[in-house]
Amino acid sequence: MKQLVIDILNQTTFLKQSNENRINYDISQNLQNTFSCNQLTEKLTLSIALAISINEKNLPLQNIFKNYAKSNILSNEDIIDIHSFVSIMNMNNTLYKFKHFIENDIYRQKPSGLKMTSKAKPAIGKKTFEIIALCVSIVNNCQVCTIHHEEKCREMEFTTDEIYAAVQLTSTIKSISMLEF
Repeated sequence: MKQLVIDILNQTTFLKQSNENRINYDISQNLQNTFSCNQLTEKLTLSIALAISINEKNLPLQNIFKNYAKSNILSNEDIIDIHSFVSIMNMNNTLYKFKHFIENDIYRQKPSGLKMTSKAKPAIGKKTFEIIALCVSIVNNCQVCTIHHEEKCREMEFTTDEIYAAVQLTSTIKSISMLEF
């Protein structure tokens, strides 16, 4: 994954134009650390990174991850699943933030009424869906969904170290998504 980090760094306009070595160093180190983490598989790391770049609507970063993933580890079906997960989680996060923020039992008791059949048997796997759902929910600031998916991840036997590594990766990709490519 060292080549992936190099590709990201080389394609980031901000870093090329910045004379601020501290920023370049921090971003470079954070990328290298999160992508060399031993807690997550390469497939899971790429799945989360792609999901967060999709969620943040950073097309150049999405393309970097897709190109690397397609040539190494993710199938087209996996990539379609990840896009679907992000879309579904944005739908859920929006609804559940409303239900939580308003603090009105009338809304809280209403069923979501939203169809989510693609969650039932994802090609990429239910376990991967849950960790992506957790990471997207964190970025979207949905407390209810974050708590729910963290519990689901532990039920699916993710360790707390794996969950924390996924969150660190999420925060790094979120940060890099803010840069200009």
